[in-house]
Amino acid sequence: MQEKKVTIALLMLVLVAGMGVTTTLSENQACASGDAQVLLERCFAYLLGEVPDGPLPWCCEGVSAVFQLSKTPQRRRDVCHCLKRDTAVFHFDPEKLKMLPQDCKITSRFSLDPRQNCNSIP
Repeated sequence: MQEKKVTIALLMLVLVAGMGVTTTLSENQACASGDAQVLLERCFAYLLGEVPDGPLPWCCEGVSAVFQLSKTPQRRRDVCHCLKRDTAVFHFDPEKLKMLPQDCKITSRFSLDPRQNCNSIP
C-alpha cells in the first residue's frame, strides 16, 4: 500500500512537471500562485477514484488551505482555471472535485466545479 502511494506521488510529480512544458503562458500565469496545487497534491488519488470511501483527512486539509488562500476574486478564478485544466489533463472525476467541500464538511467561498465559467466567480 505504501509503495502504491509513493508510486502515485512520483507519477503526479512527473505529470505536473510535464504539464509545465505543454501549457500556455496564460495557464501558467493563472496557476502561478500554487493555491490549487495544494489541493491537487493531497487529493490526487481521491480525484482519480482510487480512494472509494471519501476524501482522506490530508485531502480535506488541502481543500481547507485552498479556501483560506483564495481570498480575492482573482485568486479564486485562478484556482478555478487550474482545476479546470488539471481535471482535463489528469481525467479527474469532476463530480468528486465539485463535492470535495461538502464531503470534507468545509464551508466554501466558491465552487470547485471544473465545469463552471471561472470568469463568473465573484
